[in-house]
Amino acid sequence: MDSSNTTFALERKLYADFSHDNDMTAIFSALGLYKDTAQLSNTTMGSAAQNGGYSAAWTVPFAARAYFEKMACKDQREEFVRVIVNDRVLPLKSCGGDELGRCTL
Repeated sequence: MDSSNTTFALERKLYADFSHDNDMTAIFSALGLYKDTAQLSNTTMGSAAQNGGYSAAWTVPFAARAYFEKMACKDQREEFVRVIVNDRVLPLKSCGGDELGRCTL
């Protein structure tokens, strides 16, 4: 199917893919989105914010959403990528993300 431009069209402005909430954690892991999350303590409880942002309640609640945005700004030559999970911009530290959560493509 990916050898035909009819069934695997490229060069579109918007792509959509649908998955089940059960698959999203594996997808996030494969992309390394939460690899900077701190190790959880064995003795105390910490919030998701204190532990670097990962929480199953934050990432895969009922009707979870993830957006992978590719963008170009008028005043810059490079293209950027940004990830939003349930209305929260991920910082993308592993690729040197800026203050807006963007990494160069």
